[in-house]
Amino acid sequence: MSVQVSLASDQPQTPKATPDDETNIKAKQRAQELKEKVKMIIMAPVKKPSQKLDLIDDIQRLGVSHHFENEIEELLQQIHNSSHDNTESGDQETDNELYTAALRFRLLRQQGYNISCGT
Repeated sequence: MSVQVSLASDQPQTPKATPDDETNIKAKQRAQELKEKVKMIIMAPVKKPSQKLDLIDDIQRLGVSHHFENEIEELLQQIHNSSHDNTESGDQETDNELYTAALRFRLLRQQGYNISCGT
């Protein structure tokens, strides 16, 4: 999109919208709608914390986690608090699966949380 100056006048002419511009606008709007849907999914309650861990891992592996930094941070804070509470009370139901324990450990450590490597 370039601005053209007419020789007849010193006033720049406004560029005309092209089909590509309209496509870009629609794509940006669609991307924003999808981001909002993903944010709602991230913050929706689930029965198993492992589902949230899997979701965070998927978002990071897709390379789009920068769009959801605040939501991921809030969710990991909740997971860290609940895993800390569970270890104090002796209830480690979520640690029954090695995969879930390893995923929780990796995600929390990557985010900078101090978490024990013991399962």
